[in-house]
Amino acid sequence: MKKHLFLFLTGILILGGCEAPKSNKNIEITLTQEEIQNVKGDQNQAAAILVNKAISKEMSEIKYTDEELKELNELKENLEKEFFLTKMGRERAIVSDGELLSVYQENADKLEKLDPEIVLPQIREQLLIQKTNQEKINYVNSLVEKYDLNSKLKAAFPEVQNPENKVEDKKDEIVAKETTTPEKTETKENKKVETKKK
Repeated sequence: MKKHLFLFLTGILILGGCEAPKSNKNIEITLTQEEIQNVKGDQNQAAAILVNKAISKEMSEIKYTDEELKELNELKENLEKEFFLTKMGRERAIVSDGELLSVYQENADKLEKLDPEIVLPQIREQLLIQKTNQEKINYVNSLVEKYDLNSKLKAAFPEVQNPENKVEDKKDEIVAKETTTPEKTETKENKKVETKKK
């Protein structure tokens, strides 16, 4: 139970943000009447609000070094980029009822004891996460084409010719090695031995 409360509080802090007002030094940490009404008797939510206020108060009293500020700004920028890419991915990700039904039927033997009203929304959510991640990749690739980034990269590094092809060649070699089974390897070696005997 404590673990769930901690995870809940962490989630609230992340979703609610921990941005500190500039002058919190003399502010007492309490719940306002509006906050008490909004939580509707849920002590976990009330605790999350109080913890968030305490963190904000502590944050307002700390001074960061220039290096820490730079790191903090980079983290904020990366978080904002990730938020943006997830938004773009979600806008493009669509899970059809046909796809949902197909996944359910493929796993019917594992899901037969579970209530479809509970399982189907969970399957839809997992499919949506997968499609969102794929659409994020597709969106980034569309930006590469839209802004002709490959040409700009080649112009900046003319001495490197077709680095993509070199990576593909190495990738093919690795895949070829991984797909060779021990039996096939023995057979090839046996053929070499037989050829030498002849």
